[in-house]
Amino acid sequence: MKYNKIVFCLVILILFTFTGCNGGTYSSLTSKDSSNGNHLQCSYTSFNGDKYYEVSMNSSSKLELGYNVKIKKGTLKIIVTNADKNVLWQKDFSQDDSNNITINTDSAKKVRITLVGESTSGEYTVNYNKK
Repeated sequence: MKYNKIVFCLVILILFTFTGCNGGTYSSLTSKDSSNGNHLQCSYTSFNGDKYYEVSMNSSSKLELGYNVKIKKGTLKIIVTNADKNVLWQKDFSQDDSNNITINTDSAKKVRITLVGESTSGEYTVNYNKK
């Protein structure tokens, strides 16, 4: 019985570590991750790898992106690509930063917002609106 509880706890831990977005391959420790509508937020003591969120653009041709990044250590990268994996916008962070930008998505039906952590600790908030 004790063995079953240990296995169950390990399965739950693995599920919480590797879920919470549309996709990617990453590991994180002590992370609080939420995404709803056009709002992505995460705080973590360790984040390595990449996770992504796909946004259907419909007839929109611009994506307004606001970000607030706080870095304690390591680096974080935000990349916006179209369905053909062409980079529309990218920024690397090794220190705190925040900004609001407008990205021309042309006729892309979907864009992908990818967050890449490299031995990083900190938090981020990303908001987006289609225009």
